[in-house]
Amino acid sequence: MTAYVFRPKRRKCGKLVQCKTYSGRYRLAGQTNVVTVALNVTDREVAERKLRELIRDKEREASGISVPKRMRVAAETALVGHIITFCADLRARRRDSEYVATTERRLKKLAADCNWRRLIDVTAESFQKWRAKQSWGPKTLNDYRAAVVGLFAWLQKTALVEANPLKAVEKSETRGNERRKRRALTVEELGALVNVSGAHRLAILTDYYTGLRRNELAQLEWGDVQTDFGRSFIVVRGSTTKNHQTKRRDLPAWFARELIEARPVRATAGDRIFPRGDIPTIWQFRTLLKRAGIPYMDEQGRVSDFHALRKTLNTHLAQLGVDPHIRKEIMRHSDIKLTLDTYTDVPMLPVAQAIDKLPVFLKQLNAHPCAHNPDFSGHELSLADKATDGPNESQTIGDEERRRALALTDVTEQNSEKSCLARTRT
Repeated sequence: MTAYVFRPKRRKCGKLVQCKTYSGRYRLAGQTNVVTVALNVTDREVAERKLRELIRDKEREASGISVPKRMRVAAETALVGHIITFCADLRARRRDSEYVATTERRLKKLAADCNWRRLIDVTAESFQKWRAKQSWGPKTLNDYRAAVVGLFAWLQKTALVEANPLKAVEKSETRGNERRKRRALTVEELGALVNVSGAHRLAILTDYYTGLRRNELAQLEWGDVQTDFGRSFIVVRGSTTKNHQTKRRDLPAWFARELIEARPVRATAGDRIFPRGDIPTIWQFRTLLKRAGIPYMDEQGRVSDFHALRKTLNTHLAQLGVDPHIRKEIMRHSDIKLTLDTYTDVPMLPVAQAIDKLPVFLKQLNAHPCAHNPDFSGHELSLADKATDGPNESQTIGDEERRRALALTDVTEQNSEKSCLARTRT
């Protein structure tokens, strides 16, 4: 092993100048490279002592006896300092400003409520005790858990902690425990709502046909409305969306014409389509529902707020038989479970009509018992069966012909005057 301290020298204006502070060089057993470190002290004895302590820490880390020094320093640093640094890194990565502010607020609240002063104070048990006392919904509690998990995932990537203390903490169950359950509007209800919407008509229809969220709708600009090969569409910019992906949303031809005609003469491409006031607020939307004769909350406690227009769009597409993957693309979901479960109003799906489309197998009254008619009840044996104990040649031929006839399935309409063994509906 090699270890010594020295004062570095460098040339300045052609002269060799010696540094006032000491540096150290060492090479541990098994290493091939010599490591140089700045000790930043002017006393030789202090420099040698610091180098010995440094070598001791490195040997303990290599043998697994102690954790790295940067982790020890991080453990002694105040948790609030790590939270501030973490959120600063989120901003540097161009994460949404509202998301960063919410994450910072949640982390600081947890640190205060759970009495987390340092990293070592953060435990799964303390978080679970705090969660058990809260009256919030499961989604909100999961958001707080996600904030802590995200913080420690960042600390692990920067080699400041070894493990995530909340890794074993399971999420709260959200299915069936939603505080705000939404329902989709029927086509008749949506039509009544649009008829009384007045100045909010364009905003409501644009939201319905594109499936945009309120914040995404508010950031639409006239330059986002484009036409290509006679087809009008809206470009949803990645800088305004939740998943930061740019998508194209086609519009019905009649509505595209109405939207383009509504553009003010002096509006530029950078002007907002829906400035402040054009998108109905929560209470304005409830007033519109009341005018249209639509209850805000149904018998099951489900509400019809502005965000329910996204669920309405997806449910209407499902009623039309649109493929789930196409609906997922239109809704811009990352997981198809959101499309199939959360944003589909299942009671509105044509389940009974789907059952009616299945093939119908009618019972033939005079059918001979065979493999095609396993239910022998209600069928009488033929005279030949009653007259003889065993089948003769003519009876065998007749039975074979009847079996062949029964094996053929006649496909007819349901309202046909002559019944059949089977029919297929499409």
